[in-house]
Amino acid sequence: MFPCIIARGSTNEVISNGINGTRNGALQLMQAELHVLSPLVPVREVNFLRFCKQHAEGVWAVVDVSIDSIRETSGATSFMNCRKLPSGCVVQDMPNGYSKVIN
Repeated sequence: MFPCIIARGSTNEVISNGINGTRNGALQLMQAELHVLSPLVPVREVNFLRFCKQHAEGVWAVVDVSIDSIRETSGATSFMNCRKLPSGCVVQDMPNGYSKVIN
């Protein structure tokens, strides 16, 4: 969706599997590398939780919440380099195999 901004993304851990083998109710620890098209802005790395919920047949809500500000390392709170604001969207499956983001 944003190939010049999100350079890499990965699932670090599946905290909770979805219901009956689907992603409905799945909670995942994700990591993303963000790039801005400027040599003056360094690459940012964010860690966040992603929750997926199916609201109807073919309609999904996906919500991301940053956890970088609340994680601890070695007993001390780590420096918060970059934080992703809470975000989400509702996605609808389309008959042509594509998806549509609903306002």
